[in-house]
Amino acid sequence: MPNYRIYLLDQDDRIFQAGTLIAVTDDEARRRARILPETASAIEVWQGTRCVGRTVSDPTRGAGIGTVSRGRRMWNESGDGEGYV
Repeated sequence: MPNYRIYLLDQDDRIFQAGTLIAVTDDEARRRARILPETASAIEVWQGTRCVGRTVSDPTRGAGIGTVSRGRRMWNESGDGEGYV
């Protein structure tokens, strides 16, 4: 199974915590990482040098919903949890 790195980012887009996640697919890794800790402004999921996904917390719309930042793709957190926006 592939290893993924999970990076929790603060509001200045700096990593303040990192961890490892083992998942079968990219979709599974994104699903498992989608729950944002209240202290994280965003979470990025990486496999090696490839960014698998990024979710951004938007306090006006709820955790996990936001806009793409710095040209990276963000996966859909609108309820179905699938696909990119």
